[in-house]
Amino acid sequence: MDLAQRWASHLVDGTVVLRVVIGKSGAVESARCVSGPTNLMKSAIDAVLQWRYKPRLINGVSVEVDTTVSVVFPPLAKAGPPVANK
Repeated sequence: MDLAQRWASHLVDGTVVLRVVIGKSGAVESARCVSGPTNLMKSAIDAVLQWRYKPRLINGVSVEVDTTVSVVFPPLAKAGPPVANK
């Protein structure tokens, strides 16, 4: 097994589902794992905590949003940064 094959054998793909609270400013205030591969959970949380959303307005007033986000880690053949299915 060459170096590339050994490296690929340690990579994991999958989807991590997070429960996310988006604050009135649009910043992610908290994220916790609902499901997904254990070894991808920290990476998913770290990524989502950096995201910024357009604030949600109801009757012109910014409100907090509690939602679910899926972070997809693609297989090595399709490698690239994780993507979110919002």
